Amino acid sequence: MSSIIQINRNITTKLNLSLLPFYFIFFLATSNLKAEDLVLHLTFDKFSGPVVKDQSGFGHNATFNVQPREIKGPLGNQAAKLDGISWAEIEDSDDLDLMTALTIEAWVFISSDEKQIVVEKGATWKRDGEYSLLFYENRRPVIQAQDLADNCDDEAVGDEIPRDTWTHVAGTWDGKAFKIYINGELNLELECAGKLLKSQESLYIGSRGGGLRFLKGSIDDLRIYNYALENKQIRMDMENKLLISKKEKIATTWGRVKAAR
Repeated sequence: MSSIIQINRNITTKLNLSLLPFYFIFFLATSNLKAEDLVLHLTFDKFSGPVVKDQSGFGHNATFNVQPREIKGPLGNQAAKLDGISWAEIEDSDDLDLMTALTIEAWVFISSDEKQIVVEKGATWKRDGEYSLLFYENRRPVIQAQDLADNCDDEAVGDEIPRDTWTHVAGTWDGKAFKIYINGELNLELECAGKLLKSQESLYIGSRGGGLRFLKGSIDDLRIYNYALENKQIRMDMENKLLISKKEKIATTWGRVKAAR
């Protein structure tokens, strides 16, 4: 009898160990995936009035002051045409306070040479926790964060992109360095170590705080991650339109867990 009990205990132990990955996945999913994750994904495929729904599963829906015109995007689906007046706001959330690493990427179609914002956390430059992907004059992409050292906080400036042409732009920061990618290719790398402060500000798309630096052009497939993507991952995002819903969250997490093993 004792041998049978021992066998049952061994089987139970093995079963429990085999279920550990699923316990881990369940923990991540029910905790809103505070680990490395996609925290914002706007495809601009469907508007509900002035609202664009976040496809990341975090519920960070974007509300436009004026609903932009829907046009055909570079991936074959809908994109948002901003006219230099339309802009969107997303309410502050802990998920969007990216203090140690980040990735911001989007397809953009830029029609002017002025300074303009793609996305920015914070209403102005001099705010705790501010980070942004924007363009300087002559359509030069910039990834910046104001809490970092003065010699690198807004010095990560990429090469000029074509006017009136769909271009994929990504900016990453891993806590040590900024990187800018243009159409999936590394364009610039700048050392910039530090940590951002916690932000209490909204996140804006297509403007600085709804008052200036309006995006004059179009935008599609905007994604923000709470970690720095590698070049291969950025190329995958550029070429594919992966939608992640809450129902797919566990499956997506399991795929990431397996890919990391």
